[in-house]
Amino acid sequence: MVGDDGVPLLVHNCWTYKNFKINAKGEKQALFGSECCAPFITYVDQDEAAEEIDSAIMGEPAHAVNIKKARERGGSWLVLAKFDHLFLFHQNVQLGCISRTEPWVDNPGNLDSLFEKIRYIHHHLPGWMQPRIKARYMHLENLDTHSVITGESTNAEVGRGGRKTAYMIDEAAAIQNADSVENALSQNTPAQIWVSTSLGPGTTFYRREHEKRGQMVYMPWFRDPEKAQGAHQVHDELGRVRWTSPWYELQCRTMSRKAVAQEIDMEDGLAGDQFFDPQEIERHRLDHQQKPRHQGDLIPKGPFTPEARIRAIREYDGAKWLWQAGANRGSWRLWFELERGRPPQEWSYLLACDVGNGSGGSNSVCSVMALETNRIVAKFWDAHVSPEDFALKVCEAACWFMGLLCPPFLIWENNGPGGIFGRKVLSTGYPHYYCQRQVERVDQDRTDRYGWHSDSRGHSKAVALGLYRDALATDTLINPCQESLDEALDYIYDKNGGLIPAKRREEPAGGRDLHGDHVIADALCCVARDELPTQRARKIKAPPGTPAWFLEQHAKRDAEDDPWRD
Repeated sequence: MVGDDGVPLLVHNCWTYKNFKINAKGEKQALFGSECCAPFITYVDQDEAAEEIDSAIMGEPAHAVNIKKARERGGSWLVLAKFDHLFLFHQNVQLGCISRTEPWVDNPGNLDSLFEKIRYIHHHLPGWMQPRIKARYMHLENLDTHSVITGESTNAEVGRGGRKTAYMIDEAAAIQNADSVENALSQNTPAQIWVSTSLGPGTTFYRREHEKRGQMVYMPWFRDPEKAQGAHQVHDELGRVRWTSPWYELQCRTMSRKAVAQEIDMEDGLAGDQFFDPQEIERHRLDHQQKPRHQGDLIPKGPFTPEARIRAIREYDGAKWLWQAGANRGSWRLWFELERGRPPQEWSYLLACDVGNGSGGSNSVCSVMALETNRIVAKFWDAHVSPEDFALKVCEAACWFMGLLCPPFLIWENNGPGGIFGRKVLSTGYPHYYCQRQVERVDQDRTDRYGWHSDSRGHSKAVALGLYRDALATDTLINPCQESLDEALDYIYDKNGGLIPAKRREEPAGGRDLHGDHVIADALCCVARDELPTQRARKIKAPPGTPAWFLEQHAKRDAEDDPWRD
């Protein structure tokens, strides 16, 4: 139904509540009495969002929509207005409204609750539009159209009350068990309208956006004409073009950086208590992120028995393995050019590992760092390699890399499957590996425990990740790997102050969830680098012809020619 001027009657007859307005200086001015009741005359981006909501519910096929909005942009009112229009004028429509607790769903007298917003809309309708309604707690039934709106909180039974024409999930990022909500609703309706401000990574709403699970609709602050008075574009410290206005600048002066990111800029960065500064990660990405130059695998030069593999490791014979390039296949990625089929031998390498259990749930990752350039120059990751086989592959790779530090230094996280990995490394006779130090001791003496251990309180992990964060910020470690930098953005503080990786998306290599595997391996590069040269390899005779052998010969000749030698 439209009016004489072609404007839908819904716009003419839907009223909303406002408790302030914004002047040209960006200042809020309180509204009182009848001024608070305002016609819901939509802005341009609200019109676009309304069209997408209508398409999601009425279109062929019906589909999900994710509305990511700045605070006070009317996203919830917009969806409820569309739901109420269906409720009033369409027969046998079943609609559901979900929020994180029951008071946010239905709390009479509180306009922050969804059902009180609907009652407010009904109260200001003209008499001819007001239906006969049967109402009870979290339930409205139109006795004329037999359409129903029901409310639910995010309890264990959410979404299991029957099929619906459409569901609205309000402030979705704040729902703790949103994964369960999403799974339950998937069987009830394709028309799911998820509405939320940003709360950072680790939320289902964040993953829905980045995994493109539903059409995305954005409602930023600068498309609100009141807030955008005097708006203009500026360049931020990263060179990005950003909008600002007197209202925005006032918010930046009166709100914390985190609150501005969450409530205004719709950024998932600082809004989720991230450990790594998103701006520093973005700067590092712009300066150093590159695609690998090679992807492939290391393969034996000839048929190897298990005993022969271990013997080659003990003899430190890197020529036993060949590089096999793959067309975007293979577990190794290299960020350097091969020299005669081998890595550059003028560098000193260390290898750092985070070990998975090989069942496909998380990756085993090996990061290779060149000490002379402070760069991560190679990476291995695979979700389906056992800890024992991963240990052999890493030791073989260390022999293949060789370099000036003969043999390369090896460090791994020894918790969980890392214990199996460590025992296998020791059984090969590989000589140069990390031994645990006593964290939070002045002397930080070495212990006899091989590998790096994360303590139950998470202090050692915080120390390692702190080293890595500072290294990225100062470019004392340069990381070209996109997957690594993506994972860094997912590290957040949990409610107890611990550091945890937020789950995100399925990896091409097969790992279903990201568990911070890249980040731990990269952080251990910083831990290992700080240990060198204090942790030396056991005495090993360098193979003839290697750079280490030439250095030994040169040192021996210098010693023989020294006139002061006894």
